Parts: sequence; C-alpha cells; structure tokens
Amino acid sequence: MNHHKYGPSALKNYEVCPHYTKEEGGTPHPVTVEGSMLHEKVENNDLTDLDNSQKSMVKHCLDFLHDHTDGADEVLPERTYDICKYEGKEPLTYGTVDATALWFKEERAMVADWKFGFNGVDCAGDNVQGCAYCVGVFEEYPLVKTIDLWFILPRRHEQTHHTYKREDLDDMKLRLETIVGRATE
Repeated sequence: MNHHKYGPSALKNYEVCPHYTKEEGGTPHPVTVEGSMLHEKVENNDLTDLDNSQKSMVKHCLDFLHDHTDGADEVLPERTYDICKYEGKEPLTYGTVDATALWFKEERAMVADWKFGFNGVDCAGDNVQGCAYCVGVFEEYPLVKTIDLWFILPRRHEQTHHTYKREDLDDMKLRLETIVGRATE
C-alpha cells in the first residue's frame, strides 16, 4: 500500500518536528509485518493460519466491528479518503481508514483504526491521524454530522474514543494544513 509523504500516520511526527525525515528502505520490523498481516485478516474476516495470540487480536477487532456497527447502512473495510479537498486543487493528503460505518438517517459515522503494535497512541481527541481520517470522511459524506473515532489496540487491551462534530471541521482542517505547511517551508 502506498502512503502519502504527509499521510495521516506521519502527521504526528511532522507536528512535533516539521522537518522530520522518515528512514526509507531497509527491512520492515517483524511487528510491522505482523500488523499488516493482521489488518488483512480483519478486513477479510479470516482467522486461519494464526497463532492463539494473533487469533485473539483479530477476533477482538471483528467483535468490536460487530458490536459497533449494528444497524449501519454501510460498513466499509479499508477505504482510502482524500483529505483537505479544495476545488481545482490536489487534496492535501490521503489516508486509508481500517473501517468506516455509516448511518445515513442518523447523519453519523464511525471510524475505527486497528493498532497491533506494542506502543500506545495519543487519545482519540488529540490524535492527529484520527483527526485527518475524520476530515476525509466528513468531506466524502457531506450529510454526516458526527463521527465516532475509535483506536483499537488489541495487543494492549486498550481503546480510545472521541466524537468529532462537523462544526469543528474548519478547525480540524486548519490543524492539518498548518502541520503540512510548516513541514514544506
């Protein structure tokens, strides 16, 4: 999967240090390789060829989806969204959300991101990666008024949640534009 230089998962690094440089090439860490495989297993609802720990993590994500998408009009696995779109311009960035659920009559959505590593993440309300994903969903679905953002960390038995509101969209976009603007100066 291709990632944008200023994709959602890199934005925290650029927010902290605008001239952050990511190491390119090299062999991916075994936990990274495992995480990619587990993402694919969740996307395909596939518990085969996994050890007990891996099975438990994938099942945790699948159970979360089952419990948090009841009555959804649409559940989209692995969906890529353009982020900060303006007419006549390229989007600021793009990113792939692990799961999106939409309730059209209720004008709401749910975004979930699986984190299979050993490290924690910033709480959902401060997490710039999640903010970026929600901007992409708000822009793609103009009738959505609220988005419940979830980061699920099955290895750590943790989760974090925040509800974004459409009226915050301008501030959310300004945060992303400021991060990328500082990084490209």
